[in-house]
Amino acid sequence: MIPEQLVSLSEPIETDRTIRAEMLQGHRGRIENALWGRWIEAAAHLTNRWWCDLEDDPFAYNETASVSHLCSAATASGLLGLAEYASVKKWSGNRRYSAGGRCDLWLSDSSRSWAFEFKQLCCDRYNLGALAASMDAARACARCVRESEADLRVAGLVASMWWQDPAALQSARSTMRTFARDRDYAWRIGAEGVEEPETYVFFDIVCR
Repeated sequence: MIPEQLVSLSEPIETDRTIRAEMLQGHRGRIENALWGRWIEAAAHLTNRWWCDLEDDPFAYNETASVSHLCSAATASGLLGLAEYASVKKWSGNRRYSAGGRCDLWLSDSSRSWAFEFKQLCCDRYNLGALAASMDAARACARCVRESEADLRVAGLVASMWWQDPAALQSARSTMRTFARDRDYAWRIGAEGVEEPETYVFFDIVCR
């Protein structure tokens, strides 16, 4: 349940281009389906505030800005969140060894915690190869997070359409939905019938 003092942060602001979250892929019955759904809905509502107040999209900058925005949304949805924190991780050259590093995002509710590693793409044209390569890189980073860091390790990919070539918009949307089919969870954050802001977020749970 969203704490009463935070409800106003996650209520939609009704305008002629209200930004909402559309779930593209998920696993019904899992705790992530409900909790992450509320989290991404809160991210959509906060993005709507950015658009209404500033005509800007916080997902259109870089990975660090997007993770910060997602962390704010997690708090608004009732989760605990910590972004870009120092952590001892498995060394990518040999995961039997440790090295200093940072974890992109840690989330928790009263029953489970998640450690996320993200990648971000902001392109004028998208293709499945670029999306797959970025998700593979996120998964590799997530595998370097120690198992003791959280109950589950998660690879995340943010794909912003802010810089998308308008002539290729429909093709890019089709590409995103095709890519979403093979993900554990995926959402579209955007308004209907407009070109921006529109963002896709994809998540894969890393088991080993």
